[in-house]
Amino acid sequence: MDPQERMDHEGDVAAKLDALSIEHGAGATVWSQVIEDNLAQHVKAREQIAQPPNHVAYARYHGTALIIVVAVDQILRFEHRVRQLTGDADLQKARQKFDAEVGSVAKDIRDIAMHLDDYALGQGNRQTGKQGPAVRERHVRNTVYWTDLNESYVSLGGDQLSVERTARAAIELAGMIERARVRGQKKAMERWNKASNLGCALPVRPSQRAVRVERRPLVSKGSNCRVAGDGSDPSRACAEHLVSCSQVDAGTCLTPASRRCA
Repeated sequence: MDPQERMDHEGDVAAKLDALSIEHGAGATVWSQVIEDNLAQHVKAREQIAQPPNHVAYARYHGTALIIVVAVDQILRFEHRVRQLTGDADLQKARQKFDAEVGSVAKDIRDIAMHLDDYALGQGNRQTGKQGPAVRERHVRNTVYWTDLNESYVSLGGDQLSVERTARAAIELAGMIERARVRGQKKAMERWNKASNLGCALPVRPSQRAVRVERRPLVSKGSNCRVAGDGSDPSRACAEHLVSCSQVDAGTCLTPASRRCA
């Protein structure tokens, strides 16, 4: 792979990892917050159900459990994507730890939860033999209950899942996913800059995120940085290769430049 191909490849990896970030309303961090919020409502609703008939609390108790199930599945999906792009060893260990604690039941229950209307009528894929494992229950009901230790469980299609333990494990995994995403994006930008063999440091507003990728007009700074600041600059045609910026430390970013913009 020549330097230009390497630069294009690493730029693509960095852009994909950026697209999986909270800045774009995506990523494990978003769904981790969903779990935290709904877990708090779930516990509160559980306490309220103990009182005489409270249909609002009953609906909230069941609904929040299902939302947590879906949010956990989303975190697992983002974990898969980030690990694909980064090959991060720490993230792989974190996923293995989650699987050891929760197992595949999270996915199995999610599949039913997302299609509960079908399973309630006996038309779910796992009821009709279209996919496994088979669900023998003719009319699946969403059963959410709690034990004497005040631990909630979701029971769907013969599988059971601890709401609290699964939620905590998913929140922990989400933190690892975000850190792996940040590391991977930073490394991709560093490799991009190295492949281009032309970069400059530009001041940026400090961010709470370790890595931030932006599309912005660039300004010339130093003899080694040829960038487009306005429409009169003929190098503007090359700006596509110049406008991504990865924060390396507080207030500093590296802006890779393309060899095509010599």
